[in-house]
Amino acid sequence: MIENKTPAYSFWKIISDVFNPATALTLYFAYANFSAYPYDKAINRLLLLLGVVVLPVFGFILYKVKKGKFTNIDVSDRKQRKILYIFILVFVMLYTGLDRLLVAHYDTAIICGLSLLIILQISNFFIKSSMHTAFNVFTCFLWFKEHNQIFYLWVLITLMVGVSRYYLKRHSISEIISGAGIAILLGGIYLVSKV
Repeated sequence: MIENKTPAYSFWKIISDVFNPATALTLYFAYANFSAYPYDKAINRLLLLLGVVVLPVFGFILYKVKKGKFTNIDVSDRKQRKILYIFILVFVMLYTGLDRLLVAHYDTAIICGLSLLIILQISNFFIKSSMHTAFNVFTCFLWFKEHNQIFYLWVLITLMVGVSRYYLKRHSISEIISGAGIAILLGGIYLVSKV
């Protein structure tokens, strides 16, 4: 068992907590929106994302942890993830529809991210693919299209996230590779397609 008070444990826990899927995608989304839209539309899209997806999902997770239904905020238990995936899917689909009304088109990144979530849910029946790794790998593809310097930084962050998930014993190597592989597939689709 890893001693929870060691500096190494604390370091990897911070990496895992800070670069969770919601943080990775929200940072990208904020940058991309302020680069592509006027300030007022970018703020509206960001507030919509925070209000319809990020805050409800974090609130749901914290509520379930407090009630003892989820072991931790990582939701590392495969059975506990099933309800989390459904909850996230509903709110991301709601966001996608509302965002469509706001910008009059579907955001390719959101559609591919939603597809990634669905495939991760399906893979969860066979292997507990690392959602942290998957969404950080996917975010690398998003940054590749947007900003090369941040892309290289995000590759490093993603490698550290993968190590953190293994070090903290949240995932095995095969679960980390599975999450990364699924994200590479959807990231590749994102780079070559327009929705």
